[in-house]
Amino acid sequence: MRYLAFIFICVTTFANAQDVIYMVNGDTIQSKIMKIDIDVISYHKANNLNSPVYVIPKKEVTKIVFENGTSEIYIKENKRLDISLEGTKATIVEYINKYAYEWKREHSYSGKFEGNLLRLSRVDNETNELLPNSRLFNFSGDCKFHTLSLRNDGFGYINVYAPLKDRSYTRKDYKLVIRVKGHDNAKILYDALIRYNRHFIKEY
Repeated sequence: MRYLAFIFICVTTFANAQDVIYMVNGDTIQSKIMKIDIDVISYHKANNLNSPVYVIPKKEVTKIVFENGTSEIYIKENKRLDISLEGTKATIVEYINKYAYEWKREHSYSGKFEGNLLRLSRVDNETNELLPNSRLFNFSGDCKFHTLSLRNDGFGYINVYAPLKDRSYTRKDYKLVIRVKGHDNAKILYDALIRYNRHFIKEY
């Protein structure tokens, strides 16, 4: 009986010690994730860790549940993200307007594109009016993204050095911090900003 119990524990452990990829089409893949890039996910099959490395586009994945119980969600409500240039711009504006705030302040952000430039305005949450001194960022230029920071307060923090354009000058070293409500929302906005930047910056 002890031998059978040992076998049962081993089988159960193996069954749980895997990452599960949930696809847009409803399929699931039992896997061992090797790498998650901005656009693709690389993995081995769970039943053969010596198999070739498989690669799937992230846009075809709704979420990954890792063997330790944590998860990452890429597409909410099983909706396929439009990763075209215009679709990416629409995602950025939508998630900024719904979930983005100033760093350490309660003012929310309002975003809109002016050509390839992204204008960020602060919003007075009591009056819902735009505050003065909006800023114009060139996310199609040379940007440096830090790793997305997910905090215990339920917010995600996007840190990026982005070229700042103004009426009278251009700065190339402005550090922008966007506080995003909800870890999943922060991941989607973070990925969209990087994807937008890579539409223009090919060397990465």
